[in-house]
Amino acid sequence: MRDTQLLSIVQQSPEPHARNAAKVVQHLWFNVEATMKGGVLANVAEEKVKVTYPAHLPKQYHDLYTLGSEVFYRDAHCATCHQPTGEGLLNIYPPLKGSPWVTGNEERLIKLTLSGLWGKIEVNGKVFDTARGVPPMTPFASLLKDNELAGVLTFVRNSWGNQAPPVLPETVTRVRAANKSRTTFWTPEELLKEHPLEK
Repeated sequence: MRDTQLLSIVQQSPEPHARNAAKVVQHLWFNVEATMKGGVLANVAEEKVKVTYPAHLPKQYHDLYTLGSEVFYRDAHCATCHQPTGEGLLNIYPPLKGSPWVTGNEERLIKLTLSGLWGKIEVNGKVFDTARGVPPMTPFASLLKDNELAGVLTFVRNSWGNQAPPVLPETVTRVRAANKSRTTFWTPEELLKEHPLEK
């Protein structure tokens, strides 16, 4: 049962991570579930955003980058926490700009985006710790199709000065299938054991 009264109260919280969590719940209830057909998201028209392609990105990936930009700026998606600048929020949400977690191993990035991330993580010399009230990374496996997830990861890997190879939909499909039994957040320790952070 949906408690819309409680949702409304949380949306007015002075805590930014509580408000962001409420946005995610609202999006799930009224956007995702409303457009599900047989467990698969129906096609939903998204508002187009003006996109400037980075000079280093080959033209063949421009459509993927455009899709990623649209996903990034959707309500209750990436920009809500990591900010339109990719710089995150101090002591709450890690930056995407200049982060080896973003520009490094694509499989590690796909895994944490699909299943979310819970635990203490260091990014660019700053520590973000769920034990200190930092919210976990939202799992997007049920929110995004493979091409959308590939697009948004390609976008963040190639924006705000980041430069990294694009993530292809078929790679997301493979990683999703290989980890389909996972039902919990990844921890940074688990991911780093499988995919050590690049120096």
